Amino acid sequence: MRYDTEYQVMKYFIGFLLTLFSFVLEASDLPRLISTAPSITETVKYLGGEKSLVGVSNFCNIDDSITRVGSAITPNFEKMVSLSPTKILALKTVNSTLEKSLNKLSLAYVSLAFNSLDDILESVKSIGNEIGGDAPKKANDFAMEIKSELNPIKEVIEKKYLWVISSEENNGMISKVMVAGTGTHYHQIIKLLGFYTPKGILPNYHSLSLEQIIKMKPDYIFVSTPGNIGPAEFEAMKTSWLKTSILDAVKNKKVYFFKGDEFVVPGTSILSMIKKIKGAISAP
Repeated sequence: MRYDTEYQVMKYFIGFLLTLFSFVLEASDLPRLISTAPSITETVKYLGGEKSLVGVSNFCNIDDSITRVGSAITPNFEKMVSLSPTKILALKTVNSTLEKSLNKLSLAYVSLAFNSLDDILESVKSIGNEIGGDAPKKANDFAMEIKSELNPIKEVIEKKYLWVISSEENNGMISKVMVAGTGTHYHQIIKLLGFYTPKGILPNYHSLSLEQIIKMKPDYIFVSTPGNIGPAEFEAMKTSWLKTSILDAVKNKKVYFFKGDEFVVPGTSILSMIKKIKGAISAP
């Protein structure tokens, strides 16, 4: 009896050691990644690579126990070096000297862009390859699902649109807006859903006056805000738009308001963004 008890205890103890050893071995095989932007961190989490993150930007939505390393614009290189990363996931920006500095420090990195839809899909693929395991398959599945969602919607084919990311008001009505222009992921997604880009829309992000919007005669207007905007501010913004009844899109009730980080952080959450756009358009 005593022998059987000792045997069972030893059996469980050996099992525990084997489990612990497997965990340590698995952890030692994981890449040590540093993310320099929320879009990158979101993608790493989506692909199941959160355990590989040893450092993230100050603005990333993730456990505070992970070391913060500044941002793509103002990186803390001392912290980066101290974390002994195997690869830094560097956000590619227009004026950033990040890559040049990483080269000087002999820190391995992969450059990632999230400006256009094509950029996002390519960056998701690259991050999946860096994580390894089943992450590359998840990245491929993500790309396939995005493509399956982006079919033209019959009701909106050739309808003109505006995608607004911020707005100003005067006397209770919209007076000026910032729009997402050609080359942005908003533009690519909306075009693939069947919409038409009105004349006067420029590349990237730019401002338009109310007079310019009136001349463009958009059939649909999409207004997106971050998830952290307060309810009162969000409702006030909606009211300003609905009072701007000089616009046909307002009169025809074709102004759609979206609130959430998936509309401002261009990463894997664009899948949720696309589904919400389609759901809003098809709603009665």
